[in-house]
Amino acid sequence: MVNKLRGQYESKKSHKSYPQVFKDEAVLMVLEQGYSVADAAKSLGVSTSLLYNWKEKHQALQQGITLEESERDELKRLRRENKELRLKHDWIFNVAQPTREFMKQDVTAYMKYYNLERLHSANGDLSPVEFENSQLKVSSLA
Repeated sequence: MVNKLRGQYESKKSHKSYPQVFKDEAVLMVLEQGYSVADAAKSLGVSTSLLYNWKEKHQALQQGITLEESERDELKRLRRENKELRLKHDWIFNVAQPTREFMKQDVTAYMKYYNLERLHSANGDLSPVEFENSQLKVSSLA
């Protein structure tokens, strides 16, 4: 049953998207049918890390420790708002802005710096470009 479902939902994107029923069946192969994660992943044609992620999310959901959809939406909104406030605090309020056009250019330059050059702790203190390049090197070795 799981293999039939998998074939119907493969996308042409760079990453595949699987329906929740496929993920649930895959996790149940591990939890209830005694398959190892590696064996189940291999038989389903997915990576072991992906199946481990599905398993963790399934178990967290069973224990009631995951965020609901509305909570996730609120978290995304708050993160976006926090980023905007950091932009205002770090750049706009600390730099003299003599004209509106100067401000636009200044904000554009800051956003380029923030998104491309700034070191991110989540990326191992690498800039997004350096982190992306390191991931490309790793994936080309695999």
